[in-house]
Amino acid sequence: MISLENGYAIKPINIDEAELMNNDRLELELESAKSYLSIDSHYFAYHLQARAAIWLELVLRVVRDPNAITAAGRLRFQAVDRGLLRYLTIILGLGMGTCCEAIAIGLNAFVHLHRGRLKMSNSFHFSEQDKLESSRALETMLRILSDFFDDQLFKNPGFIIASPTDDNGIFRETFPYFVHMTYVILLELKEHGRFEQLPTSSEAPPLEKEVEALWSILNFAAEHWQIARDFMSVLGQP
Repeated sequence: MISLENGYAIKPINIDEAELMNNDRLELELESAKSYLSIDSHYFAYHLQARAAIWLELVLRVVRDPNAITAAGRLRFQAVDRGLLRYLTIILGLGMGTCCEAIAIGLNAFVHLHRGRLKMSNSFHFSEQDKLESSRALETMLRILSDFFDDQLFKNPGFIIASPTDDNGIFRETFPYFVHMTYVILLELKEHGRFEQLPTSSEAPPLEKEVEALWSILNFAAEHWQIARDFMSVLGQP
């Protein structure tokens, strides 16, 4: 495959599980190809989006596996959890403008992985410790997003998360996958009391800043997408 825009070779998307899990190799490949971004800002986007979709497929297989409650199944869950979190950390480092859809699909996969375990916990398939670990994993993912927002604020004084009247908003363009990802996370927070059972050192409610940021994204998306307005009507103001 080659890029239709500039003729650069594009990595094929036929990726097996072993390669998918090789995040060290992915990180090296992305680092060596960063110079292409000045010519083609979408150079990484399609490959990373396909890779994220394969992660989602792997998550679905893990969650639906009847052997998930066995010792081997739990080890596989942990391996997928670690690998997916590392993948998300890598692509978040590239920036939302480079691979917004890949990040959204990957975050959907991460939430689905841990929601799956939380739901199975209700059937006593997993221990309370497992359930707490999944709650903490979802919180970690939100912290990663929050750190990303904070980093953008530090680098860009006057930066805003989303605004229909300011071109500096990072989510000036919100795509369907990203809208859905935002909804899924807010729904998870609502269903589980925003993780209020977890300890916090802040006087503010746990994850208040993260909830506000996500709601702002969804509210902005509602200017362009009916599905975002539908999601807002389901959620109500957090």
